[in-house]
Amino acid sequence: MRGAEHLAFTLEAQRQGAEFGGWLLSALRAGGVEPEMFLPEYGKHQYEITCRPALGVAAADRAVNVREITREIARQMGLGLSFAPKTAEHAVCNGVHLHVSLQDLAGQPLLYDAGTTNGLSTLGQHWAAGVLHYLPALCAFTAPTPVSYERLQPHHWSASYACLGQRNREAALRICPTVSLGGKSVAAQYNLEFRAMDATASPHLAMAALLIAGRLGIEQRLALNAITDEIPDALNEEQRQARGIVALPASLAQALDCLRNSAALIEALPQALLDTYFALKTEELTLTEQLSPADLCEHYARLY
Repeated sequence: MRGAEHLAFTLEAQRQGAEFGGWLLSALRAGGVEPEMFLPEYGKHQYEITCRPALGVAAADRAVNVREITREIARQMGLGLSFAPKTAEHAVCNGVHLHVSLQDLAGQPLLYDAGTTNGLSTLGQHWAAGVLHYLPALCAFTAPTPVSYERLQPHHWSASYACLGQRNREAALRICPTVSLGGKSVAAQYNLEFRAMDATASPHLAMAALLIAGRLGIEQRLALNAITDEIPDALNEEQRQARGIVALPASLAQALDCLRNSAALIEALPQALLDTYFALKTEELTLTEQLSPADLCEHYARLY
């Protein structure tokens, strides 16, 4: 959101955005979105909105509602706004973080096991391994525009390698902190944060592809090896290979190639959808291939 000084994480930045934030939170609550927080982030004029969890497709619906309601409140207040991954060549990046937990049919959490080193259950390990295994191909859906790859780079507080971490903001998949004070259930809070996503993605398509990848990991009983709380880019190639940590695609074209070569993921998706998606993204690459990084950022800042 444009309209505040660069006062990263400060109470003053919160005050400067208070009028917009107040109207936004009221509108989101009225729309059934259940917002939790509106807070200033690190970037200039950058704010974050978080929402309570929702079950299944309702979570993707909620993501759409957040964007459209936010746009409307900004329009009514005469404020500029963009959800693009990068609004200017040297700007701080914008991401979307999808938090996922699994439950059985009775609503009991399935990801947590207090007996493991990181608290991740055997089922959760297979699910996470599936996401990481198919992540280069998943990027075609979760980071689906050329400007997405201006963000998915080392030292951008996003993700540039397929790995799992706990307190690692460079990991594509992160185990989120939990609170045990007051007797709160750790299992009920335990969730994984997927970080290799931005707001140019379709929430429904991206979430569906992610869940399919996790399901494939469970079905194939994939082992979870790509774990690190170190910055992946600080490891040498030999260390990354030993842990099974692979680099994410460096461009949309590479991500689309990874998707084309991912037989299991391709087989799980409707052919008509894939044909249409590949055609649209190929045309998008053609239309933007001559743009400089600065022009690319400006172009998508206007679109999103």
